[in-house]
Amino acid sequence: INAVSEGIFSGMIIDDGTEYILFTAPISSGSSGGALFNDRAGVVGVTSASYTEGQNLNLAVPIPAHKHIAL
Repeated sequence: INAVSEGIFSGMIIDDGTEYILFTAPISSGSSGGALFNDRAGVVGVTSASYTEGQNLNLAVPIPAHKHIAL
């Protein structure tokens, strides 16, 4: 099943030398690797993790960084 959830872009953070997008759209466990879209349906990141200490505090690797890693 494909689904889209709405959320808020909360900012950018750097953790252990990697830049991440912090966002509030809910994602399910096992959703790493899914696309993070902006409000114009453009893919801006790849979902990668969630903070278990908070509610809907999720991380995505920005697309430019993902392209660099993939090379």
